[in-house]
Amino acid sequence: MTAESLDGLPLRELRLPFRAREVSILLPKDPLALIPSDPGAPAVEIYWAELWPSALALSEMLLDGEVALPEASRAPVLELGCGAGLVAIAAALAGARMLAADCEPLALALTRRNAERNGVAERVETLRVDWREPYGRRHPLVLAADCLYEPATGAYVARFLDEALEPGTEATAIVADPERWSARHFHWTAREAGFEVQDRLRAVPLVKEQGPVREPAGPGETCPQVRVYTLRRWA
Repeated sequence: MTAESLDGLPLRELRLPFRAREVSILLPKDPLALIPSDPGAPAVEIYWAELWPSALALSEMLLDGEVALPEASRAPVLELGCGAGLVAIAAALAGARMLAADCEPLALALTRRNAERNGVAERVETLRVDWREPYGRRHPLVLAADCLYEPATGAYVARFLDEALEPGTEATAIVADPERWSARHFHWTAREAGFEVQDRLRAVPLVKEQGPVREPAGPGETCPQVRVYTLRRWA
């Protein structure tokens, strides 16, 4: 791999000047290049290859200290659907020990590359995880940004969180979503899965519209909002 490619896939750099500090992220220049040219080839997920506003909002919350992080002696914090790894890197920069999970091997490789780029490689491990499949680990905190992009994913994510969170009422999941139509029932889906749910709107830094992030917006430009769900087990 060179500084500009990942397994032959050309990359671009995105420098994100958050309030607390700047974070540098490498992303595929052309996510569509991940789609196989052979129509008979297995389907390939390409959403991971973009940076989405929910990840910016959740990352700023972490960097600004708005999220209580567990002690390092406990199990690592899990990021579900890590993509290029921004949220995991922001949490690691804030002091967390991270396990970044995605179902795409290239996403995990790029997350490791980006963690090294930002000086937190020793705090970010990766693991291939499919939230539709059983999961055998437990975590005090699970983070997820922009994972509710299809109607069926809300139920999958809620069930996965029930398996992945430690027992008790202190374990927490934070899920950020740009109020997609597909996520409109997530609040109630999570409640039916046994969670107490709080949600609020959060302004997204560095962008002026929803959709894939191409370049940071200038200061003072209007910004979109995402909905941030906080899930804990009922007492």
